Amino acid sequence: MSAYPHCAVLLIGHGSSKRPGAAASLARHAEALRAMGTFGEVEAACLIGGSETPAAALARVTRDQAVVVPMMMCAGWTARQLIPQALGLDGGTIPARRIVVCDPLGLHPAFAGLIASRAADRAAVLGVPARSVTLLLIAHGSTRSPASQEATELQAARIRAMERFRAVTCAYLEQPPRLADVLTTLVRPVIAVGCFAAPGHHAIVDSSVVLHKQAQGGVIDLGPIGDDSAIPTLVLDMVASKLSNRAGVS
Repeated sequence: MSAYPHCAVLLIGHGSSKRPGAAASLARHAEALRAMGTFGEVEAACLIGGSETPAAALARVTRDQAVVVPMMMCAGWTARQLIPQALGLDGGTIPARRIVVCDPLGLHPAFAGLIASRAADRAAVLGVPARSVTLLLIAHGSTRSPASQEATELQAARIRAMERFRAVTCAYLEQPPRLADVLTTLVRPVIAVGCFAAPGHHAIVDSSVVLHKQAQGGVIDLGPIGDDSAIPTLVLDMVASKLSNRAGVS
C-alpha cells in the first residue's frame, strides 16, 4: 500500500451523550491508523459527546488534502446532512483545502467479509459448524428513511452469497421486522452481530437487552461490529481507493 504523507484523514462518528465508549472506540481507530504511518495526519471527532467538534478537528489539519470518513453504517441523514453541516461543506464557509468525503463505513464491500469472519470464528470457538448457524444482523432502522435497511440488506445479501451459514437474516430496533419478533422465528444456534458503528446506546442497551433475554436459548451476541479491531484496515482501504479513483479521473 502506497503512503499518502500529503493527506490527512478525518474520522467522524455519531458519538453518544450517554455512552463515552462511542468516542473511545473512535479514538482507538484513529490511533491505530496513525500507527500504520500511511497518512500524514489522522484526526477524529464525534457529532455528539466528543471532546471537540468536527470543525475544530478539521481546522487542526495542516495537510492540503483531507479525506473525511463517515463512521456510520448507512448513507442516512447523519452522513448526508449533519456531517457536511458540521464541517461547513453545505454552502457555508469552505475550508481552504481540498476535502474528499468517502461513503459511510457500513457500505464498504469488505464489511460483509468482516462480519462473516467474526461469526465463523465464534462458531469455531463454540465447536459449532458455521453451516448450522443462523447469522442475525441487527441495525437501527427507521420508519422515515430506508437507508439503514438498504445498507443492512446489502451486506446480508453479500454474506448469503458466501454460503457460509445456514441462514442470514436482518432485524431492526425502530422498524419492522423488529428484533424481538424476529428472534422468535429463528432456528438456533443464532449468532447476532450489531451493525452499529460504535458501542453506543443502541448497541449496548437497546439490542443487548433483547438478546440477553435469549442468551440461554442459543443466541450469541457479538456486539457492535464497528468496534472491531479490523476497522482501521477497512478505513485505510476506503481512503486509498477514494484517492486512487480521484487520481484516475483527474
